[in-house]
Order: sequence, then C-alpha cells, then structure tokens
Amino acid sequence: MKKKSIKLIGSVAGIMLMTGSAAMAASISGTAFGNLELDQTDGVTQEKAFNAPTVELGIDHNVSDDVSARIVLETNAVQNAYVTVSNLVPMATVKIGRQPTNAYSFQEAQWGHRDIAESYLASHRSRADDGVSAKVEVHEKITATVGLSNGEGYGNAQDDAGELRTSIGAQINVIDGLNAAVRYDMMKGPDATDNTNDGETIGLMAVAAGYQVMDNLSIGAEYNMVTGVKGLKSNDNTGLSAYGNFSINDKISAFGRYDSSKWDTASSDAANNKDYTLLVAGVEYSLGNNVSTSVAYSAKDFDKADDTDITQILVSTKFNF
Repeated sequence: MKKKSIKLIGSVAGIMLMTGSAAMAASISGTAFGNLELDQTDGVTQEKAFNAPTVELGIDHNVSDDVSARIVLETNAVQNAYVTVSNLVPMATVKIGRQPTNAYSFQEAQWGHRDIAESYLASHRSRADDGVSAKVEVHEKITATVGLSNGEGYGNAQDDAGELRTSIGAQINVIDGLNAAVRYDMMKGPDATDNTNDGETIGLMAVAAGYQVMDNLSIGAEYNMVTGVKGLKSNDNTGLSAYGNFSINDKISAFGRYDSSKWDTASSDAANNKDYTLLVAGVEYSLGNNVSTSVAYSAKDFDKADDTDITQILVSTKFNF
C-alpha cells in the first residue's frame, strides 16, 4: 500500500523599498567577465571549457554631504551574464556568456508558474549555461538558433572530460496566438571507470506549443525525450506535460498542469520503475503593484508501489519587477 506525505511549503519574496531621495543618492556600478579556456597541456583531459562569469557589483550611497557608503559584491552564482552582438555575423544575433537555454525558456514562459513548480525540463536541463549561441530570423515567422555550451548548467563546473553540448532549435509563430518551439541538443556522456556506459551520447529533443485561445485563456503542451541519461546505455526518459491558465477577473486566475514521465531502462523489472504522474491545480491572486500570491495543490504519484507518493499544499508570494 502506498504511503502518503503532506507538506506545507511557503515562500515569500523579500522586497526592499527606498525613498525617492535615497534612490537618487545611490548609484550602481560593476564589472562582469568570463572566458573560454583551451588547455593544450600534454595529457590533460579537460581541453576546453567556458568558465563561469564573475560579476562584481558595487553600490555607492551618499548618506549626506559628509558621509558615504560603498558595498561591493563578487560572485559567479549568477543566472545570466552575457553580451549580445547583432552585427558580428550577417543576419544573426550572437550571445556570448551565461545565457538562457532556449527550450527551457520557452516552456517555462508558457507554463508561467515556476514559483509553484518548475517546468518538466528542470530535471534534465538547467535554465542557463555558459557558451555561445546565434539566432537567425530565417522568415518573419521562423527564428532558428544554434549553440555551443558547457552542457553542465550554470553553477556547475565543466566536467573533467571537457565535452561540450551542441544544440539547434527553432521557434515558429504558426498563426496569431499560436507559437511553437523545437530543440535538439547532444553531448558525449562521461566515461565510466567500470566500463558500464562507455560515454553514451546524451541527447534531448523538446517540442512545445502555446496557444492564446482567448484574452483570458491560454493552454500549452510539450513533449520531451532524453536519451542516454547520465551517459548510461538504455537509460531513456520521455515526458508529456500539458497546462492551462484562466483569468477569472483582473485579480484572480486559475491554473493547472499534468505531467507524465516514463522511463525505458536496461532493468525493466518493477523494482527499478521510476515512472510517475504529476497533477498541479491552483489559484493566483493579484495584490497589486506586481505582487501576487498563489495557493496550489500538488500530487505526484509514483507507479512503483514502494515509493512514497507526494502530496503538497504550496503557498507562494512573488514580486515581478
């Protein structure tokens, strides 16, 4: 018999407000830098890597004519830090640095409730990565992208093998209100010391679409397939996700989502079953001034009888700025 667990999770965004006079007295400055490293040392395995960008952010504040303060923060734990160049390559826009991953960004925007639940791809791909990409408008309704990145996701160093991820994709405005995106990426997986995976190529195919049915109703769906997960042979995952948002009035909206995850592994017995379904349903209330709060019910049901199903009540407050 399956066990049940109930959790209450709350998250509140901290907001710091400054008076008009204080805001005028403060100034922000900084520096961001990153690089591509090509190591030619004999015997080294990690020959290439996009290094994580470092950001120095300084805040100066004049308390009075005689008193001032300065704070400098240095970190490489930033989600985005990139430069966009529109004339480096003819007809292309190039991004260099830590940047959003295209498929993830599209799907997350269609879903729209990351504060409640991340998109399906979150378990396989990071929101951003270090690398270089190019976007080309091949038609007024079609934009194509190509990219080369570390493949580890932001916040993670390049692996010792130094394998990079290559990706191609496209975003299509099918008709007014209907947009679709497709992406494929791949990288050679890590070699296992016990020779169990032999560096199986890790591939991802993602197809998603979002449709604005009417002013107050939007729906979306996506199909994701990942092969060679963690570089293991016969270790593939497919996931379907469908969601919708309905605005009841200017203050209240309802949302829902359904996920289905299926695994195809070398071990097909019931003990290794990792399949699950996820159901999310909630309501969001606007508090005004770009602040909103949401309450949602989430139920994750595992096929494996011994796994604990997860039932949660999620409460979130977010501030958009």
